[in-house]
Amino acid sequence: MNKIIFSFFITFAVCSCDGPGLGGKGVNDASKRDRNNDGKADVFYEYSKDGYYEIWDINFDGKTDESYFYGDGIEVISSKHDQNFDGYPETKYYYQFGSPVIGVVDIHIDNLYDIYFEFLNGSLVSSYRYFSDHQDPEKSYVEKYTYQYGHPVGMEKTLVGSLHQEFHDYVENEIAKAENKSAVQKGKGARGKGAE
Repeated sequence: MNKIIFSFFITFAVCSCDGPGLGGKGVNDASKRDRNNDGKADVFYEYSKDGYYEIWDINFDGKTDESYFYGDGIEVISSKHDQNFDGYPETKYYYQFGSPVIGVVDIHIDNLYDIYFEFLNGSLVSSYRYFSDHQDPEKSYVEKYTYQYGHPVGMEKTLVGSLHQEFHDYVENEIAKAENKSAVQKGKGARGKGAE
């Protein structure tokens, strides 16, 4: 857990210094396209009808390490990160007004979330990690950490007695609620684009 949290903080440290939407110079800085001057693009963009993606090759190996999705504005909506550079973006963040609200990690690369982060006003307030007992699902548990000023201040261990899929579904539901809240706040919710 500490390694994942450390990786999380490293990701935000890198992003806040050099990255898009989190304090970086933004998408119009042409010098960031080839950051190591090897003649290959390290930052590039893909456009869709819903917005655009800013894609970063952080370690210059030619593979996507981070991608950021921007809607029709300048604020990041979501991002994916391959923190261990294995080619699989195991970490995802969802944002509102440019600040993270939810982060998720798929440690086992099985398309099921293992860790769930909650943010308030861009600050980490809690994290949940699912631990599975494959032989006896009734012994599966979740560790919840609470944070103040980015540091863990409390931990609870709760026996959940459920399957990994149920934890994943719970997290997916939280993501959907956050995305809906963000859409409604931006005037694009159920009442249509531009509604107040």
